[in-house]
Amino acid sequence: MADGLRYIKAAPASPIIPVVCSNGFTMLNPALNLKQYLKYFKHVQFDTNTEFGVAHDCKECLAKNDVVMDEENFWVASIHLDQSQCPCYKPSISVSFPVFKHSLPSVRESAASQLFYEQAARNIVFLSDEDSEDTETVVPSSCAGLADGSQFIMPSEEVGEIIHVNCYQGWTVLNPSLDRETLPSYFTSWLEYTDKVVGPSFDDFATWRQWFSAATENTEFSLSEDCTVCAPQPAADDVRSGVNQVYHMTGNYYLCAWGTKGDCDMDLREQCYSCVNRHGGNDYLEYMSGTCTHLISHADQKVYTHHDDCTGMSDNSKPSLGLNNKYCACYRDVTDDDTIKLSHKTYSQFDFEIPVVEGVDTLLYTVDNNIVHLCTDDFVAGTYRITNPGTYILDCDIEFEPNPPLNADENPNDYNEYGWFPLPEQEDDYATGFIDNSYVGEYQLGFIAAVTIESDNVVFDLNGYTIEQSKVFYLQQRFFSVFLLNNKNFIEGQGPVFFGAEFKTVSNIIIKNGVIGRSSHHGILSRQTSNLLIEDISFHDFDVAGISLSGFDGVIMRNLDIGPNNQDCPVTGRYLHARAMLPRYKQLVEEHGDQNILINGEKRSIRSVIDRVVDSMNVIYNKEILGYEYDEDDELYQLAMLEFGNDNISPRVSDGSVVYGVLLNGYGGAVMGLGSAPKVATGVQMENVNIHDFVLNPIEKCKFALSNSPFTVRGPFADVFDADMASFVDEDGFLHYVGTPFSDAQLAFARATTSWSALSHTDMGKRFQRWTSGELQLDYQNDVEWSCNTDIQLHVQKGPIGLRVDGISDVRLSNIAIQNLVNIGELGDTEKCGAYLKGNGHQDSQVQLGYTGTDNFGMVVVNSDNVVLQNSLLIDGMESHRGIATGLYVIRDATLTLGLTAKVTISNIHAGTMLAVDTLSSSDLPNKIPVACAVNVNFGNIELLDATKMVDDYVAIAQETVTGHSECLDSLHLTDDDLVVVPSACNNMADGLQYILPYGLYATSDYPLLPVMCSNGDTILDPSLSFETYEKYFSSLYMYDVGIGGPALEDFATWRTWFLPFENRDIKAVFEYGVSEDCNSCAYGNEETDDALSPPSTNNAYYMTGNFYLCAWITKGDCDMDAETYECFQCSRNGQSTVYPGVCSHLKTGVDTVVHTDHYQCTGNNDNLKPSIGTNGQFCACYRPQSNDLREFQMNVADFDRDVTVLEQERNGDLVDGADADDGSDADDAQVTYLSSEDFLYGTYRITTPGTYVLTEDITINFNEPSSDVKSGEDFSPNSYDDLYWMPKTDGSQDELYMGASTWSGPYQLGFFAAITIETSDVVLDLNGFEIGMSVEYYLQQRVFSIIELAAKNFVSGQGPVDFGPYLRSASNVVIKDGTIGLASHHGVHGNGATDVTLSNLRVYNFDVAGIQLNGFDGATITDCDVGPSSSNIPVTGRYLHARVLLRRYAHLVDTYGDEELAFDGRESRTVREYVDELVAQMDMVYQHVINGAEYTQSDSDDEEYQRWLRAVDLFMNPNENGYGDGGVVYGVLLNSRGGAVMGFGNAPSQSNNAVLDNVYIHDLAIAPLEKLKFKTSSLGGATRGPVADVFDIMKVSDGFEDISTARYVGTAYSDVQLVMSQFEKSWFVLDHTCFDEGLTAWALNGQTFADYGGYYAGCNTDIQLHINKGVIGLRLDNIVDFTVSNTRIENLLNTGGLGVETEMCGAYTQGNAHQDPLITAGYTGTEGYGITVTQSVGGKLHNININNIETHHGAANGIALFKDSSVDFNTIVIDSIVAGSQLDVSQLRPEQNYLPNKVPIACSIFDNNYNTQYTLSADDSNAETTVKGSNINGFLLCAGDALIGDCDDDTCVSQFDRAYLDQLTQDAILDKQSIVHGDAHNHWSLRVVTLYLITIGLLAIVAAALYCYNNNKCSAYQFVHKSVDSAQSETIQVSLDNGTSEQTPLLS
Repeated sequence: MADGLRYIKAAPASPIIPVVCSNGFTMLNPALNLKQYLKYFKHVQFDTNTEFGVAHDCKECLAKNDVVMDEENFWVASIHLDQSQCPCYKPSISVSFPVFKHSLPSVRESAASQLFYEQAARNIVFLSDEDSEDTETVVPSSCAGLADGSQFIMPSEEVGEIIHVNCYQGWTVLNPSLDRETLPSYFTSWLEYTDKVVGPSFDDFATWRQWFSAATENTEFSLSEDCTVCAPQPAADDVRSGVNQVYHMTGNYYLCAWGTKGDCDMDLREQCYSCVNRHGGNDYLEYMSGTCTHLISHADQKVYTHHDDCTGMSDNSKPSLGLNNKYCACYRDVTDDDTIKLSHKTYSQFDFEIPVVEGVDTLLYTVDNNIVHLCTDDFVAGTYRITNPGTYILDCDIEFEPNPPLNADENPNDYNEYGWFPLPEQEDDYATGFIDNSYVGEYQLGFIAAVTIESDNVVFDLNGYTIEQSKVFYLQQRFFSVFLLNNKNFIEGQGPVFFGAEFKTVSNIIIKNGVIGRSSHHGILSRQTSNLLIEDISFHDFDVAGISLSGFDGVIMRNLDIGPNNQDCPVTGRYLHARAMLPRYKQLVEEHGDQNILINGEKRSIRSVIDRVVDSMNVIYNKEILGYEYDEDDELYQLAMLEFGNDNISPRVSDGSVVYGVLLNGYGGAVMGLGSAPKVATGVQMENVNIHDFVLNPIEKCKFALSNSPFTVRGPFADVFDADMASFVDEDGFLHYVGTPFSDAQLAFARATTSWSALSHTDMGKRFQRWTSGELQLDYQNDVEWSCNTDIQLHVQKGPIGLRVDGISDVRLSNIAIQNLVNIGELGDTEKCGAYLKGNGHQDSQVQLGYTGTDNFGMVVVNSDNVVLQNSLLIDGMESHRGIATGLYVIRDATLTLGLTAKVTISNIHAGTMLAVDTLSSSDLPNKIPVACAVNVNFGNIELLDATKMVDDYVAIAQETVTGHSECLDSLHLTDDDLVVVPSACNNMADGLQYILPYGLYATSDYPLLPVMCSNGDTILDPSLSFETYEKYFSSLYMYDVGIGGPALEDFATWRTWFLPFENRDIKAVFEYGVSEDCNSCAYGNEETDDALSPPSTNNAYYMTGNFYLCAWITKGDCDMDAETYECFQCSRNGQSTVYPGVCSHLKTGVDTVVHTDHYQCTGNNDNLKPSIGTNGQFCACYRPQSNDLREFQMNVADFDRDVTVLEQERNGDLVDGADADDGSDADDAQVTYLSSEDFLYGTYRITTPGTYVLTEDITINFNEPSSDVKSGEDFSPNSYDDLYWMPKTDGSQDELYMGASTWSGPYQLGFFAAITIETSDVVLDLNGFEIGMSVEYYLQQRVFSIIELAAKNFVSGQGPVDFGPYLRSASNVVIKDGTIGLASHHGVHGNGATDVTLSNLRVYNFDVAGIQLNGFDGATITDCDVGPSSSNIPVTGRYLHARVLLRRYAHLVDTYGDEELAFDGRESRTVREYVDELVAQMDMVYQHVINGAEYTQSDSDDEEYQRWLRAVDLFMNPNENGYGDGGVVYGVLLNSRGGAVMGFGNAPSQSNNAVLDNVYIHDLAIAPLEKLKFKTSSLGGATRGPVADVFDIMKVSDGFEDISTARYVGTAYSDVQLVMSQFEKSWFVLDHTCFDEGLTAWALNGQTFADYGGYYAGCNTDIQLHINKGVIGLRLDNIVDFTVSNTRIENLLNTGGLGVETEMCGAYTQGNAHQDPLITAGYTGTEGYGITVTQSVGGKLHNININNIETHHGAANGIALFKDSSVDFNTIVIDSIVAGSQLDVSQLRPEQNYLPNKVPIACSIFDNNYNTQYTLSADDSNAETTVKGSNINGFLLCAGDALIGDCDDDTCVSQFDRAYLDQLTQDAILDKQSIVHGDAHNHWSLRVVTLYLITIGLLAIVAAALYCYNNNKCSAYQFVHKSVDSAQSETIQVSLDNGTSEQTPLLS
């Protein structure tokens, strides 16, 4: 061109710029139009033949002028806007571009006027500076002050690059799409992760502010969604709030974890969503964004810097910028006073670097002009990459094997060479990232294909030839497709490593005419291809798929033969991982090879670890390729074959999760579940495709994770850590790492590697590393978490699938044949994950249920529409060895249309061919019943194009050839009217009663319809709707009481894991949890604790307190739940300030509250809770799943209606046939049943039907007595734990009648507890003048027994020594009359919860505990009854009772642990069996002595037997010479509120109502209580005890009880067995109440003294059953409302019990037991006697009462005692001969202890303890004087003043001592103690005295107050003794330790 001003255009897309032509050179002068030039510089490049020059003063271009070229071959064009210099260039060639004149840019006239060439201008558009579109004369540093729109700036002179930006109101918008080349220079690093987003590189952990290097601390940021406008800023009064928002990408885009990945991912329109993070906490529903490239974040949001967090945390994100004119960032700089900087720097001189490149070929290639012939040489170097259009013709067979190493025969897996990989010099062609260790590139896992097609318009003609991997390359490159129709094989955000951001898709592709053979993955793999034709090709010997296409638009496949798959696969998937790791191993060894790491306790160099795995891999290569034969005992060979070899199956087929003939997938990879891909792909035609002969052996590899991390332990390629192969669990439940060559290499790599791109998916955190190093133990049950149904690559198992159409629109099929697909896989793991529905988070259980590695499908159509079968579809020969087999599977959101000429033929579908019939049931998930199904339509549709035809016109099924363990529902012939959709929860259902299928599946026996209540979308679980059905959906459901359900005793589930549908999946489903008190509406959260600013708690559930399942609860007995109303309470313990919940069946707490799994925690802690649910229509549970956790099931309407009808009938039947139902019959009209001895031979006579029952003879009870022949046998053992004589039979024959006979739940598990039970209403039991009682023999052998029990069991739920079952079935409207109730080891008549009971004309005698005891009754009438005497020939102590009832548990102990050995301190070891046998031998001696009169005397011949006898006597024989019982109390009649009366007076909860006693004679009761101490060494929990709360008798088993701190264990046969059971027995059902703490066992087994251990804790005033001692009581009334006792005589009551144990362990206590109210009875109470006690009873009348002759040997005696909260009317009360302390000497009292715990014996006729009591004195005749009088009342002291009710004869009511005398004794004792204190203060005994002294000082004030009472006669002596309560003493017991310190400890429960 001629010299002068001209316009040029560098390229078609380049802007037009004005230039000066000079001497053939082009002179660049940006001053002419700066903006156009800045755009131009972004597009221009020159070839290497270009000449360059410089024009000084911009006058003339000369080639001789100096130019600058940098080392990277860039021309540095120096720009001077003052026109002092201009760059020049002259290209070798030039072209012309036609342009419109109106597109010509203007030229600044002022700049042009300075040029020499201004006049020689052609077509130049001059404008003045004012009018010019280019107003800039300099380049600014930011947009401050610039007009909105496109601008160029240079933010930093230091960087010196001009960038193209948008400006908006002073903000600078960073938009990479404007300037992809230069903008990265302003960032610390720049990595394009996808074609949509860029961010900092893997190892760049910058915040957004740090990432953008031009930013300062004063830089503000904002968002620009459209890359032109910045987000609005906050109001002026809130300048900083909301500023500095930027975009982040979620972790999945850079190989890190993100919590919601796969649940709510960003869609293809870049729309982002939110859902619940399944990996988050449980306290509330943590909603978070799904995967997203533009998550809104803060400019200073930090990024995780530790790779463990990358793969182990769920909230990874890092800065991002959008690349496609979306989601940009804005910034501006502000001054310190928050004003925008309006001024900025400007630049008039700068440089541009312009690339100089080789000349570009301008030839336009087409399929016609670019014909390329290919043969072997074209594939030698690697993948043949087609990057230009053309026709490519194969001229020979190709066995692809590039770059084999030279040392293949010596070291084929040498990591220094890593043969068969791209070579370093090939990096430009095959990017790997190996050279710079960036590990970014498409080929970093090796050659991914033989051919990649990366250009549009390509024809590849196989020309009849075969292309495949060589056998060697097939082994060595396990990640391979023959054809790949992209530049890489994964789309963005997917894949095992980062393959680079660039993703090329192609269109107009033809592959035809030949054979595609051996391939370790696919024959053809394509992502997002348009217009693809595949025809006339045979595929064979592939491992994964013949053809795999996704995201396509327009595909034709015709005339294809696909199969067989490769059936000689020598290795498992693990070999793939090891091979792909070789380049990483090279870097690892180069950098850290000599570094030692600790593996399983052994130091090993990293080099040696890597060499070992390489050697192992070489074994495989040598064997398979070189033909080596190895010694099978060779260790390395064994390891190699174990980890890599595939020889254990025939044929040797792939171990992967799936093999396809053709896979058509909506988008991306198809490694997750069926139906998981978005519906993107469209347009498929398949014609004449034959798919055949597949065999697959899927091997399950469960995901292994640790409990502190939600993510799977894995290597760089998501290669799962194979814990099954690399570890084992020992017998104690600990997991030990042993390792394999590959797992060791995984560890070495994870420990030493720091590069994030190298680490990729690696997640082997510090805890895992510590375990594998041997530094940490893992508890398998608690520390390890599993998820299942995946293969070794973490892909969901699917089995063989001929054709999969998933997420596709518009499909046309014609002449498709699918034949002979076989799945030989084994069943899935049943232990690790349990019975899951979905083993993987991305598995839809309604499409793929449970374990799916055994499935087999001919054709699957899912989530696809307009799929039309135009011609034939043949499916024949689907076989699964152990799973389901299906021909045609049309499922979720899919429609298959049968065209006019369609024909479906299905035959030979065989399921479970290698599995025995009935091996599996529907309850055996995850493995499913092998169902054979020709056609399965599940939430899909099969439609007919011709609506006039029937489906059978198109579908032919050879049903006789469809065989399996079961056949599927005939879904082919069901219409919409035949089906009902049943959801899994109430989310979208109407309020009220509804039916759901919580799992989303249905099976009558295992997954039945579940009736629930729906309320506002909440699902309310109410077992009262059908308890039996609800049992199917809980891990276990046991009724602990009527109305209270929970997990079984040994089911330690939390609420979340208890209800199985909550948690039955790979990662937790997300539910909102609530409670429903009324079972009709749901409440979430906890108003008392929720913070209004925090997310609401949605994890509430009900839990029951420990007492309901035999565990401890801190307030048991203090403020128990009301059993009638279920109202729960709170209270403190023993006056302490802390308030605790009382016993409660429905304590609201968190749904994840942990249940103790250690039995010692159950009985040794007071905080036990267990999930509960109401079973009677109240206190239900509710939940609401998030929407994507909902499932649906299409159920046959007929089945649905049938099941609903059954459930409705069941509910209606409950209303009629329940336990409380009234059948309308009257007892007088009922049938009469006559009873004789024959009815009582084998067990309790249970009255369960209303009627009259009449005795016809005397009945002597001796149930299941051994025969006389057995008894006479030489080996007869009456206490054999094998034979269990006198007990219910354990062979199951009596289970139905006697629940618990052979199980651990039920009222009969401790033996027969009654002769007769009355368990129904309207019963008359007529004794008919006869007597019923125990035989003497049975009386000995069954020590827990009542003659008549008015219920089905003898304890209410939550009480008693064992679990007696839930059903009380109390009697109502019962009459028992006219006869004698004789010998009973506990009660004559006993009942709980009975109503309207009448006892008349009865004699009740020879009982051990009570003649009559009624608890929790409503209406009790006792008339004309004679009660007494109590038993006075009791042969044994309560310890014999314990030993007898525990025999079944001893049998379990011996059967399970009999050969285990244990040694006690100072003794030789003995087996468990020997310890139990010794105990039984001693029991047998007692039996023989008592029953047969056997005597054992000392003799030289058998001294051992005599010593055994002495031990038996000491252990079992009753020491009382009169045969009185050793228990804590004996009653004539006990009327009590609900439950037992074993605690203190007034301690029972609730109330009983309406009691009448008239003409009752109670007499001759005697007791001799023996005190036993509670003892333990732990500050928590209850006393040391055995299974039935049998106290560990510390007094009897130690050799020096007087100084227990140094005493040694000597034991008894019984205590030995108690300890043995505590050490070995594991079953909670057997252990029951057992509680032995560490200190106690250390003492007994190891000889460690309590002093050495650190102390002990004790509690007093209990008997051998841990019951509070109370003495002898004629009539006890506790918590009765409205009672009348009239015409009643009580006489001859005797308590011979000795004083309570005086020991420093309990001290001078007032409250010896936590449930003893010291304001009612203080101190030791086992010495006391009462005619009548009235406690917390109101509306009472005591009329015409005569009480005579009550005597206690050592304690208080009272005719009548009126205790707490009682009101009584007294009328005509005569009391005579009350004697207190008849055998006590005053010297036995302890005045120095304030007469505690043994009190001064006080006698009283009628005592009022003034504890909120009220009484009146009345007479029958209103004018008569009231007679309430006592006489012959004698004791150490007498009650007086307001403690005495009525009168006491002055002459005969005489005390033994004067009150002043006893007071003086106290004062003298105090003075004596003061003098003792001055003794040796260093002696620890003296310290104990000091402690006692301090206690005494605390009592002085009480003593003084008492003296004031005495002197002024204002309070009674009884008050003095019984109300002297030290508050500190009432809460704690002081125990001195040998080191001189003391502890204040809680009272024992």
